[in-house]
Amino acid sequence: MRIISLILLFVLASLSLAELPNSSYYRLQEGAPEYFDLKILKVEVRRSTGWEVLTWEAEILEVFRTSSNAKVGQKIRLKHEQVAAGSMAPGPARAPQLRVGSVVPAFLRKSKEGHFELAKYGRSFEIMARPDRPGSGG
Repeated sequence: MRIISLILLFVLASLSLAELPNSSYYRLQEGAPEYFDLKILKVEVRRSTGWEVLTWEAEILEVFRTSSNAKVGQKIRLKHEQVAAGSMAPGPARAPQLRVGSVVPAFLRKSKEGHFELAKYGRSFEIMARPDRPGSGG
């Protein structure tokens, strides 16, 4: 009985750690006020108990959508806080480990403090295809 209880507990814990469905990330992508191609210039990761603060400096290579009047060639700062790796806390996808020199698409929003934030959490540096809708025929 104890083994069955432990297995059940493990399965339920795994389900609670599930991230957002792709359709949610797609909606965040479509609603992101800023959509750029970026070149990563600097990466900083600060860790504290249970949390990571990621900061990137980047240059805008191309502007596809902007509500902040961002321009090609502009240097911007991005900041994102997330649960530390290995944490059992549920939540959205974690941001990838971007390297200096990487060129990535970015779906962002501008904060009141003036830096940019990830509009799609950890999936902000990838383009997602529109998910199929039931009954749409594909």
